[in-house]
Amino acid sequence: MKKKKQYVLSLLVASLSINWLNAQIIDAKALIAYPFDADSLYGFNETTVLQDALSRNLTGFELKAFIAMAKRQFINNKYNISSTPKYFQEQDDWNNLKTTSHIIPPNILSTTCTNSDFEMGNFTGWAQYSGTSNGSNNCTMSGCCSTPGGFNVVLTTPVSDPSIPGLTIPNSPFGGTKIARINNTNWGDYSASSIEYTMSVTPNNALFQIAYIAVLQSGGHCGYEQPAFKIDFYVDNNCTGVFTATNCPKINVTAPPACSPCSGSSAFTNYLQYGSYYYNNSWQLISADLTSYIGKCVKIRLAAADCIYSGHVGYVYVDTKCSPMDINVDNGNVVNTYPAGSPTVVASLCGYSSATLIAPPGLGPYTWQGPAGFPTQTTQSVVTNLTGNYTLTMNPPGACSPITRTITVVNTPAPALQVTPIQPSCTNSVAALTATASLGSGSFAITFSPAPTSTAQTSANTFSASGLAPGSNTIVVKDSMGCKAVQVVNINPTPAIPTFSVTLSDDTITCNQPNVTASAVSTNSNATPNYTFTSISGGTFSGNPYTVSAPGTYTVISKDANSGCVYTQTFAVGAYTTVPNVTVSPNTLNIPCTGSAGTFTGT
Repeated sequence: MKKKKQYVLSLLVASLSINWLNAQIIDAKALIAYPFDADSLYGFNETTVLQDALSRNLTGFELKAFIAMAKRQFINNKYNISSTPKYFQEQDDWNNLKTTSHIIPPNILSTTCTNSDFEMGNFTGWAQYSGTSNGSNNCTMSGCCSTPGGFNVVLTTPVSDPSIPGLTIPNSPFGGTKIARINNTNWGDYSASSIEYTMSVTPNNALFQIAYIAVLQSGGHCGYEQPAFKIDFYVDNNCTGVFTATNCPKINVTAPPACSPCSGSSAFTNYLQYGSYYYNNSWQLISADLTSYIGKCVKIRLAAADCIYSGHVGYVYVDTKCSPMDINVDNGNVVNTYPAGSPTVVASLCGYSSATLIAPPGLGPYTWQGPAGFPTQTTQSVVTNLTGNYTLTMNPPGACSPITRTITVVNTPAPALQVTPIQPSCTNSVAALTATASLGSGSFAITFSPAPTSTAQTSANTFSASGLAPGSNTIVVKDSMGCKAVQVVNINPTPAIPTFSVTLSDDTITCNQPNVTASAVSTNSNATPNYTFTSISGGTFSGNPYTVSAPGTYTVISKDANSGCVYTQTFAVGAYTTVPNVTVSPNTLNIPCTGSAGTFTGT
C-alpha cells in the first residue's frame, strides 16, 4: 500500500510569519482552543515545533500559542489555502508600505498643528492604524499597521498605569491634561497600533517635539522579538500624499533592544525595571528640527506593539507639540523672540546692557561660540553683554548633522508703550483703551491678550481697542527689530445695571377698586436693586411693591446696592370714580288699595 505523502514543516522564523501577517487583532486564546482536524495535521511534526519553541525560551501561554500558530501555518501550506483563515487577515508587506507609497487621507494634512497635543480630547487631525505583532522581527514591526483604526485612546492626566504599581502618568511637559496611549494594555492578542500626524512644514511649526512614557514587558526573548516602540519620519517633497521614509531625523528609543541575530535574551536599556516590565517614570523629551523640510510635507509615525509571541505587552503614553524654531532673548524685563527657521538670525539686546540668549528646547547638546571676549559655552542659554556674531551648534539625537545658527546680536532701543484704559461704567458697558508706542526702531505691531472685540490703528504709533474682557489684559507692542514693550491693564467688571419692568394689578382706580398694586420685577439677575416709588404729590416710598391710591404718573427708581448704578421707569394709573346723579319721580306715590300698582321713574 502506498504511503501517504509526509508534509514536513520548516520552522524558520520567516516561514512562521510571512503568511499570517494580518491587519486586525488575533485572539490567541481562541486559537489555542481551536480543534484542529487530525487528518489535516497528518505529517505535522509537533516535536520539532516544540523544540523550536523551547529554544526561543517560550513557556506557558506563549508556548501553546506558538504551536497553534504552527499548526495553522502547516494546514495553510499543505492545502495551499490562500483565503484568509478565521483568525488571520492578509496584510500588505510593511517594507513596501514604509519605503514607497503611503497615501494619507486628504483631511489629515495640517498647517496649524491642529490637535497635535490631543487637547480636543480625541484623535482629530491624526490617522490611526492597527495591526499585529506576530511578525518575524519587531525591529521592522512587519505586522504594523495598515488597517484604519487602532487600539489607542486619549486619556486625561493624571492617570494610573495598570501594570506598574505606583506609576502615575503626570501632566505633559507641553501643558494641558490630554495625552494619548498607543496600543492596548492586554496580553494574548498580538496587538500593534500606530498614530500618524501629517503636516505642511512652515517656519511656524518646524520644531516638532515628542514626550513619551513607555511600558514594555520583557519576555526574555531575543531582542528583536521583544515589545516595540518606534518613531519614524516620512517626507513628501510635493505634498501629493505619497511619503517616503527619511532617516533625518532618526529617533532611537531602544525598543526592541536589539535587531541583530539572537544570542540570548535581551533586556531594554535606559528604562527602569519592575519585575518583567521596563518603563519610564517621567516624561522623555525628543525634539526634531524640521526646518530643512519647510515647504514640504512631513508625516510623523508613532507605533507600539506587543512581543511577537503575544504574551508580553508594549504600550506608550505620548504627547506632541509643534511650534516655531525660535531664539529667545531675555533682557530681564521682556523676552523677545526671533524666528530661527533660516541659518542666520538677527537679534537685539533692546537697549539693555546684557541679556540671556536662549536656544530652542530639546536640541542639545549645545555649543555657543561668540565674539572676542565670549568663552565657548555648552548650555542651552548663555548670558552676554557683547554685540557681534554668535554661532550656535545643536546636535540632538537623531539629527543627521549638527544644526547650526549664526546669530548677529545688535543693541537697538526698546519701544515704550503708554496705555490709557476706559473702564466700563453705568452709562457705557463697553471697556476700551488707547495705546501709544514711542522710541523703538521702524514700524510697530500690537497684540492684545485676550483678544478684544475690535481693534484699529489710528496712526503709525497709535492704536485703539474696544470690547476688552474683564480682568487682566496684556498689550504688547513690537518694533521692526523684534523688541517689545508690554503693559498689563486690569479691566473692571461691567457694573450691574438694575434694569426692571413694572407690573400693575390694574391700570384704573374705581369706586369699587380704590387701590391698585405696582410691582417692580428685576430683569438683571446680576443686580441687587433697591426700589423707590415717587407719587404725584412728590412723596416717596422705599420698597416693593407699592400701593397706588390716586391716579397719575409715577416714577420708579432702582439703585444697585453694589455698583451704585441707577435705572428709572415710569407708569400711569387712570381713574373712573364719578358718582352718578339719579332723579326719581314722582317723589311720592299713593296706592289706595292693596294689590294696586304705581310707577316710579328714575333718570
